Amino acid sequence: MLALITPKKPITLDQMIHHCQAVKRGAPNRPLLVGDMPFGSYEYKDVDIALRNAYRMVKEGGMDAVKFEGGSEARANTVKHVVEGGGKFVCNDVGLKHS
Repeated sequence: MLALITPKKPITLDQMIHHCQAVKRGAPNRPLLVGDMPFGSYEYKDVDIALRNAYRMVKEGGMDAVKFEGGSEARANTVKHVVEGGGKFVCNDVGLKHS
């Protein structure tokens, strides 16, 4: 999958869903499959877009959970909205900051 990503052309949500489907087919009995939400699929002021895209990863991609990146207050609001909207599992990579 990394061969598909370049700095000028990041992976799309549709491409990530395609890869998630392949993982689900190859590992149907795994206890927890987590789909990494691609950059640009959840960084919106309208958090309903993030919710809709997270649902796509679960429904179309066959994932049990979705993963977001970032530890900002805006990201926390996005994660909260997805969980309150019925997202079963959400993982968030908050990253580490050093001074």
